[in-house]
Amino acid sequence: MADRWQPGFDVYSAEVVDGRAVFLVDLAAADHAPLASHPLRLDVAVELQRPRPDGLRGDDEADALYAVEDRVVQLVESSAGGLYVGRVTAGGRVRFVFYLPADAAVPTLDGLAPYRGEVGAQLDEDWSFFVDILMPGPYSLREMQNRRVLARMQELGDQLDLPREIDHLALFEELEQAARAAATLRRHGFRVDDLESDGEGRVGVQFHRVDHCAGGRIDEVSQEILDIVLAEDGEYDGWGAALVEEVEVEKPAIKPMPGPETE
Repeated sequence: MADRWQPGFDVYSAEVVDGRAVFLVDLAAADHAPLASHPLRLDVAVELQRPRPDGLRGDDEADALYAVEDRVVQLVESSAGGLYVGRVTAGGRVRFVFYLPADAAVPTLDGLAPYRGEVGAQLDEDWSFFVDILMPGPYSLREMQNRRVLARMQELGDQLDLPREIDHLALFEELEQAARAAATLRRHGFRVDDLESDGEGRVGVQFHRVDHCAGGRIDEVSQEILDIVLAEDGEYDGWGAALVEEVEVEKPAIKPMPGPETE
């Protein structure tokens, strides 16, 4: 098996030409792609036996396909030095994607019954399939990052449905871009700080607004921000907020009624 980085797999879904697809991608691979030592892309396609009407995998087939995935990854990594970078499920099939050394032999896949793997290999020195197809776009990537932050907040006891001021940061190459985005953000109800350099030649825009994070609200806020920032070729660097724990309402003390006076 080839030496590799610590994998960071995560899942997202997106609309594609033929409907909807679910992607599993090793986000950590983006810091290493393309890897010159592994220019050959290997695809292993497996037909679903009981696909849902939308072509995605049903829950009743999940365990069997996880076992197939484990077997395919083990075979490709051990026999061909492959690097597993993700999979795509769509149109009634799942496609496992690897990158191999140029001189690697295409492995023989056995032990997949009742499934059968269709194997194809082609040169992809730029890892274009990984970069252009597997990697999420900015909206999906932000939702994945939001999911991780929310999970951590819940672990720490945060009450996600309670409003709090949320801090955001966006970065721009030009001052004019940053200024236009700041003006639009203000119109959307954000409080915007003075523009400042990030120390690397870019202009940072820090902005704030009271929102809550539950029920997909933070994804809605992120989409709202991305629409504004991407229109000015900026980069949305994410958000942060103080934890808000459940507020206990203090009940007023009840004083006893004075009794009758005694002599």
